[in-house]
Amino acid sequence: MKKYILVILSLMLILNFTSCTKKDLPVNITIEDKEYQRAFIGELYPLDTGFPDADDKEGIRIFGECYYKYQLTDFDCYIAYDNNAEPNVYFESDRFEEAVSYYRNAEKFKFFCLLGNIHDENDQQILEIKDIDYSMLDQLLEFSKDNDYNPFTSFNNEEGMTTVSIPNPNDWMAEEIHFYKESKDGAFSTSRGYTFILYENKLCLLYQYDFSDEKSPVMLIRYVPTEISDYFCSLIENAQGK
Repeated sequence: MKKYILVILSLMLILNFTSCTKKDLPVNITIEDKEYQRAFIGELYPLDTGFPDADDKEGIRIFGECYYKYQLTDFDCYIAYDNNAEPNVYFESDRFEEAVSYYRNAEKFKFFCLLGNIHDENDQQILEIKDIDYSMLDQLLEFSKDNDYNPFTSFNNEEGMTTVSIPNPNDWMAEEIHFYKESKDGAFSTSRGYTFILYENKLCLLYQYDFSDEKSPVMLIRYVPTEISDYFCSLIENAQGK
């Protein structure tokens, strides 16, 4: 009898967990008799952050998910956010291939390096990078995606990490570096979520700050592969005119 009770309880827990977990957003949606296809997940972030709240009239609900009309692009576009808070970008099917081709074209973007506190415009410097090897940027972003800290999972890779002191604990974000690109039409940017640090003249991915010891706070970093590191260190120097 106890065995059956345990089985029933287990099934109830599984059903409860499943009902509380949001499913992936659909690949295709229909809004006002138009079909839209999902083109990007967590790759393009809207530069217009003034989206209405989920209950706002401008948001259209489909099976409980809210899709927002996005006006900054010339393409007919909707955006919805998934369970990882990442934007899913949908384009109207008739111009889907054209839209994807446009935003896959690196020539349609401007590239930037942000130095300093990403949250404080008074404590940052933004450098535009005129000439960049697109493949190197792709490699850097891919490395970061595979090795960055992800708060939505318990399977983060913490092997090969280096622990170093925070250079200036009173202004601990001052040494941060972020690389990103913005579309020339002013609609989208890539994420600025990956944070880098220069340590011993090498580019490192910042994994985490640790303030558990208030007197000696540290940060966990991972060295970027040498070829990529050398390339971006040189880019930063050239952009600063050194």
